[in-house]
Amino acid sequence: MCGKKIDGRKIADKKEKILKKKIDKLEKPPNLHTIFAGEDEGSKVYLGVKNRGCKRVGIETETHQYDEDVEKEVLIDKIHDLNRDDEVDGILVQMPLPGDIDGKKLIQEIDPIKDVEGLHPKNLGKLMIGEEEMIPCTPKGILTMFDYEDIQLKGKEICIVSHSTIVGKPMSITLLNRDATVHVVHEFTDDMEQYTNKAEVLISAAGVP
Repeated sequence: MCGKKIDGRKIADKKEKILKKKIDKLEKPPNLHTIFAGEDEGSKVYLGVKNRGCKRVGIETETHQYDEDVEKEVLIDKIHDLNRDDEVDGILVQMPLPGDIDGKKLIQEIDPIKDVEGLHPKNLGKLMIGEEEMIPCTPKGILTMFDYEDIQLKGKEICIVSHSTIVGKPMSITLLNRDATVHVVHEFTDDMEQYTNKAEVLISAAGVP
């Protein structure tokens, strides 16, 4: 069966233009505050991409950077300060964090309203019952591509190659909310091809080609 690969970059460019027009009409531009700890090179690259993307559409960014040996309590205190600040619109904790700091625990400290990644347990819980107020970023982007290409998901057999908290799990929930038949496979799945080959839609987010 010959498949179709969706050009996400082209769709993103169009969405950026629409978003910029909306932001330009606001009295005050929204802002995003990022907690960044350590020296992970991959995280630095991602942070730069994210900040440049925000700049293109008119979102102000501020990075709160900490050394590799920062204590977890220092990061939590900063998150609480940002939660209380009415001038702060969105908060993001850049992963991975150094040492044995548990990123999931830090995300739980973010005010769910300011959780731009949609990974706070309250936001994920709402997703489970079909209240999609804050869909995690990658699943939201994938749904946007489906909408743009007018791909009907109801009844479709869809395979997701990922069971991560940031992609695979929330992606499966959003698809179930749209009445798709969902198969989730990962590195421990036996005979993965039996699922990927029969899928009408394949979503791969395994981090490898």
